[in-house]
Amino acid sequence: MMGSYQYPFRLAEPPIAVLENDADRCVVRLCGEHDISTEPELRGLLDRAMGLGAPAVVVDLGGVQFMDASTLRAIVDASNTAHIRGRALTVRAAAGPALRLITMCGLHALMEREVARPA
Repeated sequence: MMGSYQYPFRLAEPPIAVLENDADRCVVRLCGEHDISTEPELRGLLDRAMGLGAPAVVVDLGGVQFMDASTLRAIVDASNTAHIRGRALTVRAAAGPALRLITMCGLHALMEREVARPA
C-alpha cells in the first residue's frame, strides 16, 4: 500500500479548502478534487463559515479540478441555511467541471455576479 491518503476514489492530490474571513464576507476557497469523500469536511467548513457572522459567504471554486453532485449538494444546503439566517451565499470562479455541474443542475442563481468597477 503506497501513500498515506486513503480516499475511496484515489484522488490525484488531497483536496484543499481554505477559510478567509473579514467584516464583509467569509470566503471558502476550494482547490483540487471534491466528491462524496470530502463532503463531511466541506459541510463542516461551510457551517464554520456561517458561524463567523459575516453577512455574506462566498464559495470560490476557481481551484477546483473536479467536483461531483455531493459537493454541489453541500453548497446548496449551505445556501439554504444562509438564506434562513438572513445572509447570502454565492459561488464564484466556477469553471470546467464545476461550471458544467452547476449549469446541468440549473443553479445559476448561486453564481456571483461580476460587477464592473469604474476605471
